[in-house]
Amino acid sequence: MIDCKEQRERERAIHIAVANQRLEGLEPDAITIAELGRVAKGELTVEEVLRNLRRRIDAGEFQQVPAK
Repeated sequence: MIDCKEQRERERAIHIAVANQRLEGLEPDAITIAELGRVAKGELTVEEVLRNLRRRIDAGEFQQVPAK
């Protein structure tokens, strides 16, 4: 289990990464955002999120949504 400070640092890093994607004109989907939230809590690793994302892309389940 991670401590509160580590969780806040992870949440901040995720927020920045998502903001960067949006600046590039990309909008992360809701499933990916939810999984990244679980990374911040220490429930998943980034590697697991990437593996899940690749699986969803391969299965045709991932739909890229343009940023607003």
